[in-house]
Order: sequence, then C-alpha cells, then structure tokens
Amino acid sequence: MRINLKQLRLRSGQKKTMQEKLEGSPEWLKEMQTVLTDSLSVELQVEFTGKQWVVRGTLQASLQLTCSRCLKEFPYRLEGNFERIVVSTTDMKMRKPLEDDDVYLFAEEGWADFGQAIEETLVLNIPMVPLCREDCSGLCAVCGKNLNEETCHCRNDVIDPRLEKLKNLL
Repeated sequence: MRINLKQLRLRSGQKKTMQEKLEGSPEWLKEMQTVLTDSLSVELQVEFTGKQWVVRGTLQASLQLTCSRCLKEFPYRLEGNFERIVVSTTDMKMRKPLEDDDVYLFAEEGWADFGQAIEETLVLNIPMVPLCREDCSGLCAVCGKNLNEETCHCRNDVIDPRLEKLKNLL
C-alpha cells in the first residue's frame, strides 16, 4: 500500500484519515498456511508535524487458521495496530542514522510504502499456537480421532519402561 504523502497537502498539526480494502491473500500468508477469507481492511491516520509524518494504522482481517491440537480449520478475526514515523529521504541525508529503524519509514519523492508494516502487523498478531477453542481436546495420540467430536477407547496408560519406577513414587 503506497501513499503519496505530499499530495495530501497537510499543514503542520493537520490529520487525515483514509481507509482501504486490500483484496486477495498475499503469497507470504499462504506460506504460513493461512488464508484471508475476506478483504483486509486498513485504516491510516496521517498527521503532519511540520518535518515528518506520523502514521497510525489499524488492520482488520478475517483469516482461516488450522487448530494446533485437532487440525481442524476455523475462522479467526484479527485486529492489529502499527505506528510509523515517515521521514523524507532528502531530510535523512542531513541526519545521523536513526536508532529505531522499525519505527521509521522513508519516503522517496513523497511516496511511502506501508506494505512491510502491514505484513509485520499481520504476522505478529496471528497466534503462534492457534486453537479452535480454549478447551480443544485435540487428537487421540493412538488412533487419531478428533476428541472434540467423539470419544475413543484407546489405552493411554502405556508408560515408558525407563520411567515406570517413577510411577511408584506417586
């Protein structure tokens, strides 16, 4: 998502809010075995401070995730926020290197690309261990049945013979 900030013609202290819906599931999201089920909604609030732009973004997306325990796909509603300070590349030539590169974004000829910020926000807000529900029972380790949908009668009391003597301590 590229925006020409100079075309907004904001004076110091002015803000402008814009919204955009991005269609399609990006390739990097497919590599994570995740799919957008609806468009990605992005809202940006741009504020010009006189020398730089402060951009606050809010993302909303509907994803299809796979449960880590039962391997069933389920819908997931994701919301995330990001903030970037956009500095003109001509201004950067006069300044020393910035300490926090993750917060700063550089605009060439007024154009700023928020694609990486959107990608980072999405990835960081997808749960590391997605669960279809908090009390998901998962799959039976012996027969593979989904324990949320049916019960199985497999023996789960098989103990590693090396650890069997520890059972007597309890």
